[in-house]
Amino acid sequence: LLLNLYHQNVVLTLFGLGNGTAFIYLLVEAMVSGSASQHEVVYAYLTMVVGLSYLLLAYTFRTGWNRPLVGILNFLGSLAFFGAAFNRVIESELHVWEIVFFLLTIGGIYLAISLVRSRAVLLVSTLFLIAHFIYITFEYFGDSVSWPILLVILGFIFIALGYFSLSLNRKYLQ
Repeated sequence: LLLNLYHQNVVLTLFGLGNGTAFIYLLVEAMVSGSASQHEVVYAYLTMVVGLSYLLLAYTFRTGWNRPLVGILNFLGSLAFFGAAFNRVIESELHVWEIVFFLLTIGGIYLAISLVRSRAVLLVSTLFLIAHFIYITFEYFGDSVSWPILLVILGFIFIALGYFSLSLNRKYLQ
């Protein structure tokens, strides 16, 4: 950290972030014992925290010498956060995650437009919202006769979400 502050080099910051992330995962691996399912839960929540920390670092780096890392950190942070949260939707037996994840993706779209002003966060949150719609319809309506009708309706919803995302991008981010 001190070497990075002294030299103020973007590549050094990137390698420092990579080494710090690897250190956190290795430290948690050394500390956690138990079954594979317990490891999966711990890693999902750890990845959500790492994703949030990347997003906060990207927000902090907006005005400074680390500005070139903002896009990368926004993309990796939102991908890590939403990916781990979507894993909790699929793997968790609590159905509360299905509602929470919907709210998280809507919050990600709001965050991308209002605070962060990032196309990467907007893209990742929209794609995970679409993936959530696909998962919910397959989970609850996959074995029914209405599945083909729901696929057509989902197609229209995806077109609407894509149009909405592109219009938000044009209106607020360009």
